Amino acid sequence: LVPVLMMLASCAAGHKKVIVLSQGSANIDTDNRKIDASGQGHEEKTVLIHDEGQVPMELNTPFGKNTVQLDGSGLFIINLKQDTIVGSLVNYTAPKTQGRTITEPELRANIDSLEQILTGRVSAEKKTFYILPLHAVKVTDNTDAHIVTPFHQMTSISVESGKTPEVYRFYPIAEVRVTLLHLKDLLGEGGRAINE
Repeated sequence: LVPVLMMLASCAAGHKKVIVLSQGSANIDTDNRKIDASGQGHEEKTVLIHDEGQVPMELNTPFGKNTVQLDGSGLFIINLKQDTIVGSLVNYTAPKTQGRTITEPELRANIDSLEQILTGRVSAEKKTFYILPLHAVKVTDNTDAHIVTPFHQMTSISVESGKTPEVYRFYPIAEVRVTLLHLKDLLGEGGRAINE
């Protein structure tokens, strides 16, 4: 049993879980470290790469090419869309049976946070991400983290062993700009609180 556990531990050390968000269909060749994408619409695929070191991935799309480096183990996102994708760690809470009121200070804090993300003032330490087209980012060391990708709604996530799930939410940057304008409009109406 001990040798089996040691072998599993060594396999997990270089484990990369890669979520590819593409415009059109993506052909992912992990052996040759290459991803080709073309077409319209939104597609997402997840692949596993078992390599401890830095893994280059060549990206080819009709709107450009690039090579990204996937360094270390963990969960990565590759953006093969023409739009920048932004996101962050979100506070997971159990579903509420009643709405609650957002105060003006909370609203201002949300606006400030969105403005920082939109201007690219993000960092892995803050768990905020700004992924340009044809780029990749490491989101977390935890390959079991939950990623809510663009065009998907948050679903219920089960709590296992009493641990709070690690959840990240990503959006197209255009959608975040619209949300920010909406929040500013709400604040400009003079209300001190906004109902969710």
